[in-house]
Amino acid sequence: MSNNKEVCTPVNKKIINCISESIKLSSHIEPELFVDFNVKRGLRNSDHSGVLVGLTNIGEVIGYTKENDKVLPTEGRLLYRGIDIKDLV
Repeated sequence: MSNNKEVCTPVNKKIINCISESIKLSSHIEPELFVDFNVKRGLRNSDHSGVLVGLTNIGEVIGYTKENDKVLPTEGRLLYRGIDIKDLV
């Protein structure tokens, strides 16, 4: 097994820095999208309901309904790409 000095060569550091910058650029989400889609980076709204935390439609968790500005708990559902997970297993 190689030691740390062999792994952290100047050439390897340059490659790692290049890959790191590429990852940062490719995973950037424009800040205005968080505003446009009302995405919050916390876990709850002020009414204690769950918040939207992603910009994709891959997964969704349903644990409440809203009626007349009241949050009503429901049996939880997990959807994957719009399909109830119970239908997938």
